[in-house]
Amino acid sequence: MEPAAFLNALEKIGPYGVPGIMALLFYYIIRIQAKGHTQSLGSQERAYSAAIEQHQKVLEQYKGDLSSLARDHNQAAKEMRQMYDNNARLVESFGTLMQRYAERSEYLEKLIQNNVQCWQTAIKAIEDNQFCPRVKELGGKQ
Repeated sequence: MEPAAFLNALEKIGPYGVPGIMALLFYYIIRIQAKGHTQSLGSQERAYSAAIEQHQKVLEQYKGDLSSLARDHNQAAKEMRQMYDNNARLVESFGTLMQRYAERSEYLEKLIQNNVQCWQTAIKAIEDNQFCPRVKELGGKQ
């Protein structure tokens, strides 16, 4: 098999991963051995060493791709972890904010009750005119 044909076969079988590449290399070696009867020993060794070189190149590329994927995965995991930490802090902040809102609501409720009581007292005082001596002299007649 020519080196160009071998590379073409590697590209086609590449999606099957390491098992597919190993199967292709196994097939390639068996084919070389089958041709061995017609080739000289030197050409077989050259073909075998070329196959081994190709195999090593493919494995190095595969290792590089795997390490790149591992780095990307680790980066994504760190970002996800940071997002969950941020969300946890947001929930804690929201809980604190809701507690403050509840306290402020209670305070405002008491303030409104006090204002209503004060206005009721003022209205009652106005209706009774208990603070005006002139109205008391007239006996409530005008």
